[in-house]
Amino acid sequence: AEIELPPSIEGALQARIDELAPGDRDTLLAAAILGRSFRAGELAELVEQNVSRSLRSLTSLDLLERELGSEQDSEPGMDLALDLATTRGGPETLHFSTVSLHEVCKAQIPPASLEQLHGRAAEIKLRRRDYGPGRDDGPIADHLMHAGRYAEAFAPAMRAARHAENVAGNVEAYYYLTQALRALDSDDPRRFDVLLEREPILRAWGRRRAQGADIRQLLAIADNLEGIDRSEREQKQVVASLRLLRFYLECGRTHRAARLVPRLQAKVHALREPEHFLAILGELESELMFARGHFEEAETIARDAMAFCSGDSRGVRQRVRLLRAMGRVQLGTGRLQSAGETFREALHLARSIGHRRLEGEALNNIGEVAGRSTHYQEAIDCFKAALAIDRDLGDRFATGVKLANLGLAYTAIGLYRRAERYLRKA
Repeated sequence: AEIELPPSIEGALQARIDELAPGDRDTLLAAAILGRSFRAGELAELVEQNVSRSLRSLTSLDLLERELGSEQDSEPGMDLALDLATTRGGPETLHFSTVSLHEVCKAQIPPASLEQLHGRAAEIKLRRRDYGPGRDDGPIADHLMHAGRYAEAFAPAMRAARHAENVAGNVEAYYYLTQALRALDSDDPRRFDVLLEREPILRAWGRRRAQGADIRQLLAIADNLEGIDRSEREQKQVVASLRLLRFYLECGRTHRAARLVPRLQAKVHALREPEHFLAILGELESELMFARGHFEEAETIARDAMAFCSGDSRGVRQRVRLLRAMGRVQLGTGRLQSAGETFREALHLARSIGHRRLEGEALNNIGEVAGRSTHYQEAIDCFKAALAIDRDLGDRFATGVKLANLGLAYTAIGLYRRAERYLRKA
C-alpha cells in the first residue's frame, strides 16, 4: 500500500494544526501573534479567556515547550504554573517547538483580524509590570508596524535600536532603525537622525554602496529641511557633509575629498558654535594630507585641532581620533617611539570613557608600532585583543584589518601556514 506523504515540512505542520481541537487550534494561532516565545498570561489577556487547558494540551503534543530552567519541572508543577500564569498574568514563558511551526501558524491567521490582534499585543506588552525601555521595545514596535500604527511605532523602534547598539547588537539595531524609517513619512525631518545612526552600522559592515545611499539621503534632507531656524539647518548640512568627506577618504577618493574641504571649511566657520566641527574637520583634513604624502602638514593640522576638543566624553572621543591621526603620521615617517607614546595616550583616553571601538583601533595601532619595532609577540597580542573587540562589535571592516595585520606578523616570524590562514580570512 502506498503511504501518502505531505509535499513539504510546512504541509506536514499544517496537517497537524488542522487535526487539533478548535479551541487548541485558536489558542496556538493566537500565540503566534505574540512571537516565537510568549507569556501565558499575555496570551490569556489577548484572547480574553483562560487558556491553561489548551496550553497543557499543546505542550503535551510537543507543539509548545516550556522555558528551560523553570522551577516547576514536574507535571503537577507545570499545571500549577500555567494556571497561575493565565489567571494572574504571571511570567510563565512558553516557546513554539520550531521556527517553522511558528511561521506556519502566523500564515494561518485571518488577515482581517491581524491588525487588531497586533495592536492589542503591543498594548499588553507595554503594560508589563517588568517592562524595560529599550529591552522590550523591539517586539512592541513590530506589533505596532503590523497594526498599521506607524506614528506610534517610531519611538519604540528607536529605543530598541539604541538598546541594541549599547549591547553591540548591530544586526538588531539596523533592523529597528530601518523599521523607524518605514514608520516615518518621506518628508519627515526625523529621518535625518535615524539615518545618522544607521550609516555607521553600514560602514562597519563594509557595505559601501548602501552607506553612500544613506549619506546622500542625509544631504538631501539637510538641504530641504523646513520649519527650523537657519543655524540648525546649516549645522545639519555640516554634519552630513562631514560624513561624506569621511566616506570619500575611506574609499580612497582623495580628489573628491580635496574638492569638498574648502566648501566645508566655509560652512563650519559660518556656524555659531563651530569648535566641535572644527575638531572633526581637522581630523579629516589630516587624513587627507597624509594620504597625499604631506606628512608634516598632516601632523600639524591634527595637533592644532586638539585645541577645539571639549572636556566632555564627546570631546575626549575626538581627542582620541586626533591622537591616532598624529600617531599614523609618526609611524609613517619612522618615528616609532613617538608613535608608540601617542597611541598609548589614545588607548588610555579610550578606556577612560569606555569606548570599545576606539580602544580596539588604538590597540591595533600599538600592534603596528610593535611589529615595525620587531617586537612581534607584543604585536600579535595587541592585534588579537583588537580583533576580539571588533568581533564583539560586529565590525567586519575593522576585523579584516586586524586579520591582515596578524597574517603579516606571523609571516615575519616564519609561521607561514598560520599567516596564510589569517590572510585568507581577511
